[in-house]
Amino acid sequence: MIKRIKQTTLDITVPYPLYDQVNYYLNQAALTQTAPDYATAVTVHVFVDEDQVAAQIAALTTRFNNQLTIQKGTPRFHEVPLTNDEN
Repeated sequence: MIKRIKQTTLDITVPYPLYDQVNYYLNQAALTQTAPDYATAVTVHVFVDEDQVAAQIAALTTRFNNQLTIQKGTPRFHEVPLTNDEN
């Protein structure tokens, strides 16, 4: 089962040498990602709950020493799986 929640997309541009570290961080933070875009750098697209956007941007900026470019998208509804305690 799924639920629809309003989330904001963060488009995170990552230098190739940091991509594995950023991907690991995002997986550990349980942030849903779509397929990345590959160019001169990797752009990762993640969905973040609206009330967590500022905290996630700050955490990413601090963790990766301001080496990422983060653009905040517009809020939209996103489908996420229900967790065991929500069933």
